[in-house]
Amino acid sequence: MPTVGVGELEVYYEVTGTGRPLVMIMGLGANAGWWGSGVIQALSRDFRVIVFDNRDAGRTRGPAHPYSIRDMAEDTVGLMDALGLEKACILGLSMGGMIAQELALGHPERVERLVLGCTTPGLKRGVPPAPGVMRLLAVESRGHSLRHALALAGATVAISWLLTHLHLVPRLWRMTLLHPTSPEGYLRQLQAISEFDVSDRLPTLRVPTLVLHGTLDVLLPPENGRLLAELIPGARLVLFKGAAHGLNLERPRQFIREVREFLLGSGSQPTLPKQATPAG
Repeated sequence: MPTVGVGELEVYYEVTGTGRPLVMIMGLGANAGWWGSGVIQALSRDFRVIVFDNRDAGRTRGPAHPYSIRDMAEDTVGLMDALGLEKACILGLSMGGMIAQELALGHPERVERLVLGCTTPGLKRGVPPAPGVMRLLAVESRGHSLRHALALAGATVAISWLLTHLHLVPRLWRMTLLHPTSPEGYLRQLQAISEFDVSDRLPTLRVPTLVLHGTLDVLLPPENGRLLAELIPGARLVLFKGAAHGLNLERPRQFIREVREFLLGSGSQPTLPKQATPAG
């Protein structure tokens, strides 16, 4: 398994394809496999795709102490340094989108284009999950029972999608167990999320940005995507009608198309309009 030393961590990563580098950052408790092989393979036709396990997730190893989303952004920059990437397109999903925001704000010269999927600028101004969803996220035994995995899936993807894809739940559960995130590590990530907020800093961001969000997202409601598009100068918002939090799972073709078309666009300054564009 390819790993590289990044500060105190030994980071697991995978590289697929050739071309302009695209660093993809996963969400809470998830490992690199959660992107889905189809998404990675499709994007690797145009990009050198780098996926990895965040600290406290999957196969990345390191010290067990509290940290912040900014620390996780520095982990990502450290991985880029180790791989010789001076600049890359950055795609972050959910917590990965929070990490991507901190990376772009702290190191704008390292970011060519930025894609933020189903994420938030922080809950000081953003909209939190419903109380029932928060209780589900806080369960320490996350991922260690099929029943809990099914409940979490119901909060992550649209019910209409889940009812037609129930056969995938055991497979996703087994994938989680294959490279598990410890309950302690999961709670450290959750704590970092609870302390994250960059809403006051985003108006200074000068990186071309695409915001993707599902209209049925209950983990991070779509108002968060709208707020991101308002705060980031020139950002474009694409709403996936009828999709929830797992855009790469629920709408892989549309997800790939939106990401690919934006990243292959020309121009170095954000010039796209802020209006929401319905997808799907």
